[in-house]
Amino acid sequence: MNHQLRILGVGFVVSMTLMGCKSKLESAGDTYLKAGDPAGALMQYESAISSGGLSEYGNYTKAYIELLRTRAEDYPNPELMDAMRDSVTSLLKQHPDPALEAQASDVMLEVGKSRLDKGTAFFEERAFMWMNTAAAFPGKTPGIEEKVANLKKNFVVGKLSEIEGKLNESDDNASVVADYMMNQLMLTVGGETDEMKALWTKINEKNLNTYLYYNLPGLLDQVDARINKYGLMIAVMKYDAKKSPILIGAKVWNLTSGPAEFTGTDFRLVDKQGNSYEPAQTMQGFKNKVAIELNKESEVGGVTFKLPKDAVPDYLELKLADGRSGRKYLP
Repeated sequence: MNHQLRILGVGFVVSMTLMGCKSKLESAGDTYLKAGDPAGALMQYESAISSGGLSEYGNYTKAYIELLRTRAEDYPNPELMDAMRDSVTSLLKQHPDPALEAQASDVMLEVGKSRLDKGTAFFEERAFMWMNTAAAFPGKTPGIEEKVANLKKNFVVGKLSEIEGKLNESDDNASVVADYMMNQLMLTVGGETDEMKALWTKINEKNLNTYLYYNLPGLLDQVDARINKYGLMIAVMKYDAKKSPILIGAKVWNLTSGPAEFTGTDFRLVDKQGNSYEPAQTMQGFKNKVAIELNKESEVGGVTFKLPKDAVPDYLELKLADGRSGRKYLP
């Protein structure tokens, strides 16, 4: 009889575990959450996970959301906040809950707006990460996508006005700074928008025969490595896209890690559809092998390209065999 009771007892424990009985730690987390202490609740839930798991993940996710809500205006550690955002996103992917997705979308929109108000490149870029996450939840609050789209559009319009003002300054390096600011804007919002295209044309036209040397002393306080990524800098001295083949006269400045060697056949012209074209002809300084020492520039050379009638040139690219490269965007 005692043996049978022992078997029944084990079966009861197993069945209660399968039904999702809460441990003391998980129950303590629920108590903290109900009392309005999401940080305390998370500590209990994390301990419960380490000790064997949770019976359900709804309150655990809710604790993260509530903690983010209390920190929307406070950034003791922005990177930790970003990690918490990613945790909420991951939990809701693994344990979908429309009600919690709606709460998360509201909170992440508020955090994003708060970061946008900080007015620095660091926070502006992260603001759109938060807002884009808010708009991506399947159970998001209705209207979130429209709010994010409007915030993005208004932000871009304001920045474009600021950049155009910089472009029109009389300073010789103003157009280089404007180019950098446009690249920074694209990083912030996640790519080029329709509103940017006209100003990009103006900037590229003004910078056609300019080396985009962002690291020029005194030009910019800090240069993002994602923008300043081309060690071979190209200046276009002649550009005729009205005739066929297209003629480009250029020179190259070597700001890489050592001497650079190339010929005109190493250039490519890429159109706005992403198609790449090899030179039809190389001329002058690019006809034979070019060797440029570090911090020196080449002589002017020429390349021509035959493109289909409907192709629109986007940029000229030079790529060495060892992977070093340069790129110049065309108007």
